[in-house]
Amino acid sequence: MGGLAGLFFGFYFFIRSSPVFFNKNKVRLKIFTGPEGRVESDKKSIPLKEIKDVSIQYKGLTLRSWLYYDIVITDKQNNKIRIPTYNVLDEQEFKPYKEYYILPYIHSASAVNNES
Repeated sequence: MGGLAGLFFGFYFFIRSSPVFFNKNKVRLKIFTGPEGRVESDKKSIPLKEIKDVSIQYKGLTLRSWLYYDIVITDKQNNKIRIPTYNVLDEQEFKPYKEYYILPYIHSASAVNNES
């Protein structure tokens, strides 16, 4: 019985992580810097000046969330955009990109909006 359960979970996680192995586009996230910069994934794009927060989180209590975490971008309207990482991108690897390419433009946009 344990072998059957292991086979089921192994197959499930293989199917859920297959985009990492079989997708031609290996880029999970593109960051375009500058005053008119944006963050793009395969399906969505959000301007840097609209971003409120960027973090890496688990997605609730699902089978997928037991192993995989997502990059979560929260915009100023509190909408969340989730970009799956399939654990290819670690939080420690993502932190420098977040600090050098995203946060300065978020803070500069917030400062400009507060001065107006």
